[in-house]
Amino acid sequence: KRKGFNYLFEGLRILKEMTKEDHTFHENSILLLIAGSGIEGIVDALNFEHHYMGLLDNTSGIASAYQIADIFVCPSIEDSGPTMINQSIMCGTPVVAFEMGVSLDLVITGETGYLAKLKDSQDLAKGIFEILKLEKGEYDKLSENCRRLALECCSSGAQIDEIERIIESSRIN
Repeated sequence: KRKGFNYLFEGLRILKEMTKEDHTFHENSILLLIAGSGIEGIVDALNFEHHYMGLLDNTSGIASAYQIADIFVCPSIEDSGPTMINQSIMCGTPVVAFEMGVSLDLVITGETGYLAKLKDSQDLAKGIFEILKLEKGEYDKLSENCRRLALECCSSGAQIDEIERIIESSRIN
């Protein structure tokens, strides 16, 4: 429940309707990439073509998946992270997520993805649709913004700088 799959499934149903209503959009151009395990219970709820990638290793497998994706959709509704948002942003892949956890810091609507209202499947679908409809130049800018923000906030250098700042401020006090 806390991973928000029911909101994702509802959002995908809404997205399917949105693609049917927009004559400039080709609904069959959507391919869902699914990673992880235990997908048997969700496959029937997917109303788009999908490809199951299985468990991905933590080295090049995950990064490659983010890099081939146009969007990472994170439907979690109770999570302090999730770390996948950071990983996606680091790979330059825009994120559509609900307002919670790390998404509040990293997902900026129109800059690095789309921040949907918590538990609002309609808004989640809207965010996915808006990014899918971007012109190439607009999408490329979104992707560049992701990478820039990631280097500023999430890179090892940024983390070291923050740790040094914390240590230095504790010495002063």
